[in-house]
Amino acid sequence: MHPAWMDEAVADGSSYAALEQWLGFSPLQLQGVTVGLLGLGESNKAALHALHQRGARLLVHDDHPFATWSQALPEGVEAVSGSLPVEALRLLVKSPGIPYTHPTVRRAMQAGLPVVTELELGFWWSQAPIIGITGTNGKTTTTTLVGAMLERAEEQVAVCGNIGIPLLTATEQLPQEGIAVVECSSFQLQGTLAFRPAVATLLNLSEAHLDYHGSFEAYRAAKMKIFANQTNRQLALLNARQWESTEAEHLTRAHLAFFGRPIDGFPSAWEQEGQLYVALPEGPVQHLLARAELRLRGAHNVENALAAALLALLAGAPLEAVAQTLRDFHGVPHRLEEVSNSAGHAIYNDAKATNPQAAMVALTSVDPPIVWIAGGLDRGDDFDPLLPVLQKRVRAAYLYGETKETLAELCQRAGIETVVIGERLVDVLPQALRSLRQGETLLYSPGCASWDQYHHFEERGEEFKRLVSTWQSQ
Repeated sequence: MHPAWMDEAVADGSSYAALEQWLGFSPLQLQGVTVGLLGLGESNKAALHALHQRGARLLVHDDHPFATWSQALPEGVEAVSGSLPVEALRLLVKSPGIPYTHPTVRRAMQAGLPVVTELELGFWWSQAPIIGITGTNGKTTTTTLVGAMLERAEEQVAVCGNIGIPLLTATEQLPQEGIAVVECSSFQLQGTLAFRPAVATLLNLSEAHLDYHGSFEAYRAAKMKIFANQTNRQLALLNARQWESTEAEHLTRAHLAFFGRPIDGFPSAWEQEGQLYVALPEGPVQHLLARAELRLRGAHNVENALAAALLALLAGAPLEAVAQTLRDFHGVPHRLEEVSNSAGHAIYNDAKATNPQAAMVALTSVDPPIVWIAGGLDRGDDFDPLLPVLQKRVRAAYLYGETKETLAELCQRAGIETVVIGERLVDVLPQALRSLRQGETLLYSPGCASWDQYHHFEERGEEFKRLVSTWQSQ
Protein backbone atom coordinates (compact mmCIF):
# COMPACT_ATOMS: atom_id res chain seq x y z
CA MET A 1 0.00 0.00 0.00
CA HIS A 2 1.32 3.41 -0.88
CA PRO A 3 2.36 5.85 1.89
CA ALA A 4 -0.12 8.16 3.60
CA TRP A 5 1.30 11.33 2.06
CA MET A 6 0.06 10.18 -1.37
CA ASP A 7 -3.51 9.90 -0.05
CA GLU A 8 -3.21 13.41 1.38
CA ALA A 9 -1.95 14.64 -2.01
CA VAL A 10 -5.06 13.23 -3.69
CA ALA A 11 -7.42 14.52 -0.97
CA ASP A 12 -6.27 18.09 -1.63
CA GLY A 13 -9.29 19.29 -3.61
CA SER A 14 -8.44 22.99 -3.67
CA SER A 15 -8.45 23.25 -7.48
CA TYR A 16 -11.94 21.78 -7.89
CA ALA A 17 -13.80 24.86 -6.60
CA ALA A 18 -12.09 27.11 -9.14
CA LEU A 19 -12.60 24.52 -11.86
CA GLU A 20 -16.33 24.21 -11.14
CA GLN A 21 -16.71 27.98 -11.12
CA TRP A 22 -14.99 28.30 -14.48
CA LEU A 23 -16.77 25.36 -16.11
CA GLY A 24 -20.18 26.33 -14.76
CA PHE A 25 -20.86 22.73 -13.78
CA SER A 26 -19.33 20.14 -11.49
CA PRO A 27 -16.92 17.71 -13.17
CA LEU A 28 -18.49 15.06 -10.93
CA GLN A 29 -22.08 15.87 -12.02
CA LEU A 30 -22.37 15.64 -15.81
CA GLN A 31 -25.96 14.48 -16.27
CA GLY A 32 -27.35 16.40 -19.24
CA VAL A 33 -24.21 18.52 -19.78
CA THR A 34 -23.52 18.87 -23.54
CA VAL A 35 -19.96 17.85 -24.38
CA GLY A 36 -18.32 17.79 -27.81
CA LEU A 37 -15.70 15.20 -28.75
CA LEU A 38 -13.37 16.07 -31.61
CA GLY A 39 -11.56 13.02 -32.96
CA LEU A 40 -12.01 9.34 -32.15
CA GLY A 41 -8.51 8.13 -31.36
CA GLU A 42 -7.91 5.76 -28.45
CA SER A 43 -7.92 8.47 -25.80
CA ASN A 44 -11.17 10.03 -27.02
CA LYS A 45 -12.82 6.60 -27.26
CA ALA A 46 -12.06 6.25 -23.55
CA ALA A 47 -13.42 9.75 -22.93
CA LEU A 48 -16.58 8.94 -24.89
CA HIS A 49 -17.22 5.82 -22.81
CA ALA A 50 -16.61 7.60 -19.48
CA LEU A 51 -18.72 10.65 -20.37
CA HIS A 52 -21.55 8.50 -21.72
CA GLN A 53 -21.56 6.43 -18.53
CA ARG A 54 -21.89 9.64 -16.51
CA GLY A 55 -24.91 10.87 -18.43
CA ALA A 56 -23.38 13.66 -20.53
CA ARG A 57 -25.07 14.57 -23.81
CA LEU A 58 -22.40 13.82 -26.42
CA LEU A 59 -21.87 15.32 -29.87
CA VAL A 60 -19.03 13.66 -31.78
CA HIS A 61 -17.10 14.61 -34.91
CA ASP A 62 -14.10 13.01 -36.58
CA ASP A 63 -12.37 14.32 -39.70
CA HIS A 64 -12.28 10.85 -41.27
CA PRO A 65 -15.14 9.94 -43.67
CA PHE A 66 -18.44 9.99 -41.79
CA ALA A 67 -19.43 6.42 -42.61
CA THR A 68 -16.19 4.97 -41.23
CA TRP A 69 -16.89 5.97 -37.63
CA SER A 70 -20.45 7.21 -37.15
CA GLN A 71 -22.11 3.77 -37.18
CA ALA A 72 -20.06 2.50 -34.25
CA LEU A 73 -21.19 5.11 -31.72
CA PRO A 74 -23.26 3.98 -28.71
CA GLU A 75 -26.98 4.60 -28.66
CA GLY A 76 -27.81 8.14 -27.57
CA VAL A 77 -24.51 9.62 -28.84
CA GLU A 78 -24.98 12.04 -31.74
CA ALA A 79 -22.63 11.88 -34.74
CA VAL A 80 -22.01 15.27 -36.36
CA SER A 81 -21.00 15.16 -40.02
CA GLY A 82 -20.01 18.82 -40.26
CA SER A 83 -18.39 21.07 -37.68
CA LEU A 84 -19.35 20.69 -34.05
CA PRO A 85 -21.79 23.41 -32.90
CA VAL A 86 -19.46 25.14 -30.47
CA GLU A 87 -22.21 27.47 -29.25
CA ALA A 88 -24.20 24.47 -27.95
CA LEU A 89 -21.32 22.94 -25.96
CA ARG A 90 -20.22 23.32 -22.35
CA LEU A 91 -16.91 21.47 -22.88
CA LEU A 92 -14.81 20.29 -25.84
CA VAL A 93 -12.66 17.16 -25.50
CA LYS A 94 -10.18 16.86 -28.36
CA SER A 95 -7.84 14.04 -29.34
CA PRO A 96 -4.32 15.06 -28.25
CA GLY A 97 -2.89 14.91 -31.76
CA ILE A 98 -5.41 17.41 -33.19
CA PRO A 99 -3.62 20.77 -33.27
CA TYR A 100 -4.97 23.96 -31.77
CA THR A 101 -5.04 25.42 -35.27
CA HIS A 102 -7.94 23.10 -36.17
CA PRO A 103 -10.95 25.29 -37.12
CA THR A 104 -13.25 23.78 -34.48
CA VAL A 105 -10.65 24.21 -31.74
CA ARG A 106 -10.03 27.80 -32.83
CA ARG A 107 -13.75 28.61 -32.69
CA ALA A 108 -14.08 26.95 -29.29
CA MET A 109 -11.21 28.93 -27.82
CA GLN A 110 -12.44 32.19 -29.31
CA ALA A 111 -15.81 31.52 -27.66
CA GLY A 112 -14.13 30.88 -24.30
CA LEU A 113 -15.14 27.21 -24.30
CA PRO A 114 -12.91 24.97 -22.14
CA VAL A 115 -10.85 22.63 -24.37
CA VAL A 116 -9.36 19.59 -22.67
CA THR A 117 -7.82 16.19 -23.40
CA GLU A 118 -8.68 12.84 -21.85
CA LEU A 119 -5.80 13.28 -19.37
CA GLU A 120 -7.80 16.01 -17.61
CA LEU A 121 -10.89 13.81 -17.40
CA GLY A 122 -8.80 10.96 -16.04
CA PHE A 123 -7.62 13.22 -13.24
CA TRP A 124 -11.19 14.27 -12.42
CA TRP A 125 -12.33 10.73 -11.84
CA SER A 126 -9.25 8.82 -10.68
CA GLN A 127 -9.51 7.61 -7.08
CA ALA A 128 -5.85 6.60 -6.95
CA PRO A 129 -2.80 8.89 -6.69
CA ILE A 130 -1.10 9.73 -9.97
CA ILE A 131 2.63 9.73 -10.66
CA GLY A 132 2.91 11.94 -13.77
CA ILE A 133 6.06 11.65 -15.89
CA THR A 134 6.95 13.97 -18.76
CA GLY A 135 10.05 15.13 -20.65
CA THR A 136 11.30 15.29 -24.21
CA ASN A 137 12.96 11.89 -24.01
CA GLY A 138 12.96 8.93 -21.63
CA LYS A 139 9.27 9.09 -20.65
CA THR A 140 8.35 5.57 -21.72
CA THR A 141 11.42 3.92 -20.21
CA THR A 142 10.99 5.72 -16.89
CA THR A 143 7.24 5.13 -16.73
CA THR A 144 7.68 1.43 -17.50
CA LEU A 145 10.44 1.12 -14.90
CA VAL A 146 8.38 2.75 -12.15
CA GLY A 147 5.46 0.46 -12.94
CA ALA A 148 7.70 -2.62 -12.83
CA MET A 149 9.27 -1.54 -9.54
CA LEU A 150 5.89 -1.00 -7.88
CA GLU A 151 4.55 -4.28 -9.26
CA ARG A 152 7.56 -6.10 -7.78
CA ALA A 153 6.69 -4.38 -4.50
CA GLU A 154 3.17 -5.91 -4.88
CA GLU A 155 1.42 -2.59 -5.35
CA GLN A 156 -1.71 -2.36 -7.52
CA VAL A 157 -0.44 -0.34 -10.47
CA ALA A 158 -1.82 1.03 -13.74
CA VAL A 159 0.87 2.03 -16.24
CA CYS A 160 -0.91 4.30 -18.69
CA GLY A 161 -1.22 7.63 -20.48
CA ASN A 162 0.82 8.36 -23.60
CA ILE A 163 2.38 4.91 -23.22
CA GLY A 164 -0.66 3.36 -24.92
CA ILE A 165 -3.51 2.84 -22.45
CA PRO A 166 -5.60 5.97 -21.70
CA LEU A 167 -5.63 7.09 -18.07
CA LEU A 168 -9.44 6.81 -18.01
CA THR A 169 -9.34 3.20 -19.19
CA ALA A 170 -6.58 2.16 -16.84
CA THR A 171 -8.01 3.69 -13.68
CA GLU A 172 -11.63 2.54 -14.06
CA GLN A 173 -10.82 -0.58 -12.04
CA LEU A 174 -7.90 0.84 -10.04
CA PRO A 175 -8.82 1.19 -6.36
CA GLN A 176 -7.90 4.08 -4.12
CA GLU A 177 -5.09 1.94 -2.72
CA GLY A 178 -3.50 1.62 -6.16
CA ILE A 179 -1.18 3.97 -8.06
CA ALA A 180 -1.50 5.28 -11.61
CA VAL A 181 1.90 5.77 -13.29
CA VAL A 182 1.15 8.09 -16.21
CA GLU A 183 3.32 9.06 -19.16
CA CYS A 184 2.24 12.60 -20.09
CA SER A 185 2.93 14.11 -23.52
CA SER A 186 2.99 17.83 -24.23
CA PHE A 187 -0.07 17.31 -26.47
CA GLN A 188 -1.99 15.89 -23.51
CA LEU A 189 -0.72 18.37 -20.94
CA GLN A 190 -1.64 21.41 -23.01
CA GLY A 191 -5.26 20.30 -22.72
CA THR A 192 -5.39 20.27 -18.92
CA LEU A 193 -7.09 22.63 -16.50
CA ALA A 194 -6.91 21.15 -12.99
CA PHE A 195 -4.61 18.16 -13.61
CA ARG A 196 -2.46 17.71 -10.53
CA PRO A 197 -0.48 14.51 -10.02
CA ALA A 198 0.64 13.53 -6.54
CA VAL A 199 4.13 13.45 -8.07
CA ALA A 200 4.97 15.51 -11.16
CA THR A 201 8.21 14.61 -12.94
CA LEU A 202 10.14 16.49 -15.63
CA LEU A 203 12.98 14.30 -16.92
CA ASN A 204 14.49 16.74 -19.43
CA LEU A 205 13.53 19.39 -21.93
CA SER A 206 14.79 20.19 -25.43
CA GLU A 207 13.27 21.34 -28.72
CA ALA A 208 10.59 18.99 -30.09
CA HIS A 209 7.11 19.08 -31.67
CA LEU A 210 7.60 22.65 -32.85
CA ASP A 211 5.29 21.98 -35.80
CA TYR A 212 2.49 21.36 -33.28
CA HIS A 213 3.27 23.97 -30.62
CA GLY A 214 4.69 26.67 -32.89
CA SER A 215 7.69 27.55 -30.73
CA PHE A 216 9.95 26.13 -28.04
CA GLU A 217 8.41 28.55 -25.55
CA ALA A 218 4.92 27.15 -26.23
CA TYR A 219 6.22 23.58 -26.04
CA ARG A 220 7.95 24.36 -22.73
CA ALA A 221 4.78 25.97 -21.36
CA ALA A 222 2.79 22.83 -22.23
CA LYS A 223 5.29 20.61 -20.42
CA MET A 224 5.32 22.87 -17.37
CA LYS A 225 1.55 22.50 -16.96
CA ILE A 226 2.30 19.26 -15.14
CA PHE A 227 3.30 21.48 -12.17
CA ALA A 228 0.70 24.23 -12.60
CA ASN A 229 -1.83 23.13 -9.97
CA GLN A 230 0.46 21.61 -7.38
CA THR A 231 0.33 22.68 -3.73
CA ASN A 232 2.52 21.88 -0.76
CA ARG A 233 0.78 18.51 -0.48
CA GLN A 234 2.31 17.24 -3.73
CA LEU A 235 5.85 16.48 -4.89
CA ALA A 236 7.85 17.64 -7.93
CA LEU A 237 10.83 15.57 -9.13
CA LEU A 238 13.35 17.52 -11.21
CA ASN A 239 16.57 16.81 -13.11
CA ALA A 240 19.30 18.53 -11.11
CA ARG A 241 21.66 18.38 -14.08
CA GLN A 242 19.48 20.38 -16.47
CA TRP A 243 18.46 23.96 -15.82
CA GLU A 244 15.40 23.64 -18.07
CA SER A 245 14.06 21.11 -15.57
CA THR A 246 15.11 22.92 -12.41
CA GLU A 247 13.39 26.08 -13.71
CA ALA A 248 10.18 24.32 -12.68
CA GLU A 249 11.26 24.91 -9.08
CA HIS A 250 9.98 28.46 -9.53
CA LEU A 251 6.66 27.30 -11.02
CA THR A 252 5.49 24.86 -8.38
CA ARG A 253 4.53 25.11 -4.73
CA ALA A 254 5.16 21.39 -4.29
CA HIS A 255 7.86 19.79 -2.20
CA LEU A 256 10.96 19.14 -4.31
CA ALA A 257 13.06 16.07 -5.05
CA PHE A 258 16.01 15.77 -7.46
CA PHE A 259 17.85 13.20 -9.52
CA GLY A 260 21.23 13.54 -11.21
CA ARG A 261 23.05 15.16 -8.30
CA PRO A 262 22.71 14.96 -4.50
CA ILE A 263 20.93 18.06 -3.16
CA ASP A 264 21.27 18.56 0.59
CA GLY A 265 17.96 18.55 2.43
CA PHE A 266 15.94 17.06 -0.45
CA PRO A 267 15.18 13.51 -1.57
CA SER A 268 17.83 12.75 -4.20
CA ALA A 269 19.23 10.04 -6.47
CA TRP A 270 22.61 10.22 -8.18
CA GLU A 271 25.61 8.37 -9.62
CA GLN A 272 29.08 8.65 -8.12
CA GLU A 273 32.16 6.74 -9.26
CA GLY A 274 30.09 4.10 -11.02
CA GLN A 275 27.68 3.54 -8.14
CA LEU A 276 24.04 4.64 -7.84
CA TYR A 277 22.82 6.15 -4.56
CA VAL A 278 19.57 7.48 -3.10
CA ALA A 279 18.76 9.62 -0.08
CA LEU A 280 15.21 9.80 1.24
CA PRO A 281 13.80 12.38 3.69
CA GLU A 282 15.37 12.13 7.15
CA GLY A 283 17.22 8.98 6.17
CA PRO A 284 20.83 7.99 5.44
CA VAL A 285 22.39 7.75 1.99
CA GLN A 286 21.66 4.27 0.61
CA HIS A 287 23.58 2.37 -2.07
CA LEU A 288 21.25 1.20 -4.83
CA LEU A 289 23.49 -0.78 -7.21
CA ALA A 290 26.55 -0.45 -9.44
CA ARG A 291 26.08 1.20 -12.82
CA ALA A 292 27.62 -1.92 -14.38
CA GLU A 293 24.63 -3.92 -13.14
CA LEU A 294 22.23 -1.91 -15.33
CA ARG A 295 21.26 -3.66 -18.54
CA LEU A 296 20.15 -0.37 -20.08
CA ARG A 297 22.75 1.33 -22.27
CA GLY A 298 23.78 4.99 -22.21
CA ALA A 299 24.17 7.85 -19.75
CA HIS A 300 20.59 8.95 -20.45
CA ASN A 301 19.35 5.63 -19.11
CA VAL A 302 21.32 6.12 -15.91
CA GLU A 303 19.26 9.29 -15.42
CA ASN A 304 16.06 7.40 -16.26
CA ALA A 305 17.01 4.70 -13.75
CA LEU A 306 17.74 7.26 -11.03
CA ALA A 307 14.44 9.07 -11.60
CA ALA A 308 12.46 5.82 -11.62
CA ALA A 309 14.19 4.54 -8.49
CA LEU A 310 13.48 7.69 -6.51
CA LEU A 311 9.85 7.78 -7.67
CA ALA A 312 9.27 4.15 -6.67
CA LEU A 313 10.99 4.56 -3.30
CA LEU A 314 8.95 7.66 -2.48
CA ALA A 315 5.83 5.67 -3.40
CA GLY A 316 6.75 3.05 -0.80
CA ALA A 317 8.67 0.38 -2.75
CA PRO A 318 11.47 -1.39 -0.82
CA LEU A 319 15.05 -0.64 -1.89
CA GLU A 320 15.80 -4.23 -2.94
CA ALA A 321 12.68 -4.41 -5.15
CA VAL A 322 13.82 -1.25 -6.89
CA ALA A 323 17.41 -2.44 -7.33
CA GLN A 324 16.41 -5.88 -8.61
CA THR A 325 14.05 -4.37 -11.17
CA LEU A 326 16.92 -2.27 -12.50
CA ARG A 327 19.11 -5.38 -12.74
CA ASP A 328 16.43 -7.28 -14.67
CA PHE A 329 15.07 -4.57 -16.96
CA HIS A 330 16.07 -4.89 -20.63
CA GLY A 331 14.30 -1.76 -21.87
CA VAL A 332 11.15 -1.02 -23.83
CA PRO A 333 10.45 -2.11 -27.41
CA HIS A 334 11.76 0.23 -30.12
CA ARG A 335 14.05 2.13 -27.73
CA LEU A 336 17.66 0.99 -28.26
CA GLU A 337 16.23 -2.50 -28.57
CA GLU A 338 18.93 -5.03 -29.40
CA VAL A 339 17.70 -6.98 -32.42
CA SER A 340 20.87 -8.97 -33.04
CA ASN A 341 24.36 -9.26 -31.62
CA SER A 342 26.13 -11.95 -33.59
CA ALA A 343 28.32 -12.47 -36.63
CA GLY A 344 30.66 -9.77 -35.35
CA HIS A 345 28.20 -6.90 -35.33
CA ALA A 346 25.24 -5.52 -33.34
CA ILE A 347 21.90 -4.30 -34.68
CA TYR A 348 19.65 -1.92 -32.72
CA ASN A 349 16.06 -0.81 -33.27
CA ASP A 350 15.56 2.72 -31.96
CA ALA A 351 12.38 3.48 -33.93
CA LYS A 352 11.06 5.48 -30.96
CA ALA A 353 13.63 8.21 -31.70
CA THR A 354 11.19 10.76 -33.14
CA ASN A 355 13.40 13.87 -32.80
CA PRO A 356 17.07 14.78 -33.29
CA GLN A 357 17.76 14.79 -29.54
CA ALA A 358 16.61 11.18 -29.22
CA ALA A 359 18.81 10.19 -32.16
CA MET A 360 21.73 11.98 -30.50
CA VAL A 361 21.23 9.88 -27.37
CA ALA A 362 21.24 6.67 -29.39
CA LEU A 363 24.28 7.63 -31.47
CA THR A 364 26.29 8.29 -28.30
CA SER A 365 25.06 5.12 -26.54
CA VAL A 366 26.10 2.36 -28.96
CA ASP A 367 29.60 1.35 -29.96
CA PRO A 368 31.14 2.93 -33.08
CA PRO A 369 31.77 2.63 -35.98
CA ILE A 370 28.06 3.06 -36.71
CA VAL A 371 26.02 2.39 -39.82
CA TRP A 372 23.10 4.77 -39.27
CA ILE A 373 19.61 4.49 -40.77
CA ALA A 374 17.47 7.61 -40.34
CA GLY A 375 14.70 9.73 -41.82
CA GLY A 376 10.99 10.41 -41.67
CA LEU A 377 8.56 13.31 -41.41
CA ASP A 378 9.98 16.77 -42.09
CA ARG A 379 8.90 18.98 -39.17
CA GLY A 380 11.57 21.58 -39.71
CA ASP A 381 13.80 20.25 -36.91
CA ASP A 382 17.38 21.47 -36.56
CA PHE A 383 19.72 18.53 -37.13
CA ASP A 384 22.96 20.55 -36.92
CA PRO A 385 23.66 19.58 -33.27
CA LEU A 386 24.20 16.02 -34.56
CA LEU A 387 27.15 17.12 -36.71
CA PRO A 388 30.05 16.50 -34.26
CA VAL A 389 28.62 13.13 -33.22
CA LEU A 390 28.23 12.04 -36.84
CA GLN A 391 31.81 13.11 -37.58
CA LYS A 392 33.24 11.01 -34.76
CA ARG A 393 31.01 7.94 -34.68
CA VAL A 394 29.26 7.25 -38.02
CA ARG A 395 30.91 5.53 -41.00
CA ALA A 396 27.87 5.19 -43.25
CA ALA A 397 24.37 6.68 -43.40
CA TYR A 398 21.30 5.26 -45.14
CA LEU A 399 18.50 7.81 -45.31
CA TYR A 400 14.86 7.81 -46.42
CA GLY A 401 11.58 9.70 -46.06
CA GLU A 402 10.84 13.41 -46.29
CA THR A 403 14.06 14.40 -44.50
CA LYS A 404 16.43 12.29 -46.60
CA GLU A 405 17.92 15.21 -48.55
CA THR A 406 18.36 17.36 -45.44
CA LEU A 407 20.05 14.52 -43.57
CA ALA A 408 22.20 13.63 -46.59
CA GLU A 409 23.52 17.20 -46.76
CA LEU A 410 24.29 17.05 -43.03
CA CYS A 411 26.11 13.73 -43.39
CA GLN A 412 28.16 15.04 -46.31
CA ARG A 413 29.23 18.02 -44.20
CA ALA A 414 30.22 15.54 -41.49
CA GLY A 415 32.51 13.80 -43.97
CA ILE A 416 30.75 10.46 -43.65
CA GLU A 417 32.30 7.87 -45.95
CA THR A 418 29.08 6.45 -47.41
CA VAL A 419 25.77 8.32 -47.78
CA VAL A 420 22.86 6.56 -49.51
CA ILE A 421 19.28 7.80 -49.93
CA GLY A 422 16.05 5.99 -50.84
CA GLU A 423 12.33 6.56 -50.63
CA ARG A 424 11.42 4.01 -47.95
CA LEU A 425 13.04 1.96 -45.19
CA VAL A 426 12.70 -1.17 -47.32
CA ASP A 427 14.82 0.53 -50.00
CA VAL A 428 17.81 1.38 -47.79
CA LEU A 429 17.87 -1.30 -45.09
CA PRO A 430 19.09 -4.19 -47.30
CA GLN A 431 21.91 -1.98 -48.59
CA ALA A 432 22.87 -1.02 -45.04
CA LEU A 433 22.89 -4.64 -43.91
CA ARG A 434 25.08 -5.70 -46.83
CA SER A 435 27.54 -2.90 -46.07
CA LEU A 436 27.94 -3.85 -42.38
CA ARG A 437 31.54 -4.71 -41.51
CA GLN A 438 33.04 -6.79 -38.72
CA GLY A 439 32.78 -4.99 -35.37
CA GLU A 440 30.34 -2.32 -36.57
CA THR A 441 26.93 -1.37 -35.16
CA LEU A 442 23.85 -0.93 -37.32
CA LEU A 443 21.58 1.62 -35.65
CA TYR A 444 18.06 2.43 -36.80
CA SER A 445 17.40 5.72 -35.02
CA PRO A 446 15.26 7.85 -37.36
CA GLY A 447 15.47 11.18 -35.52
CA CYS A 448 12.12 12.12 -37.10
CA ALA A 449 8.44 11.40 -36.58
CA SER A 450 7.02 8.46 -38.50
CA TRP A 451 3.85 10.02 -39.91
CA ASP A 452 5.07 10.57 -43.47
CA GLN A 453 4.95 6.80 -44.09
CA TYR A 454 3.65 5.07 -40.93
CA HIS A 455 0.77 5.42 -38.50
CA HIS A 456 3.15 5.44 -35.52
CA PHE A 457 6.74 4.64 -34.55
CA GLU A 458 5.80 1.11 -33.42
CA GLU A 459 4.80 0.27 -36.99
CA ARG A 460 8.15 1.30 -38.43
CA GLY A 461 9.99 -0.48 -35.61
CA GLU A 462 8.15 -3.72 -36.30
CA GLU A 463 8.88 -3.39 -40.02
CA PHE A 464 12.57 -2.87 -39.27
CA LYS A 465 12.73 -6.00 -37.13
CA ARG A 466 10.82 -8.03 -39.71
CA LEU A 467 13.13 -6.92 -42.53
CA VAL A 468 16.23 -7.69 -40.47
CA SER A 469 14.89 -11.14 -39.60
CA THR A 470 14.09 -11.86 -43.25
CA TRP A 471 17.56 -10.77 -44.33
CA GLN A 472 19.27 -12.90 -41.66
CA SER A 473 17.28 -15.99 -42.65
CA GLN A 474 18.36 -15.82 -46.29
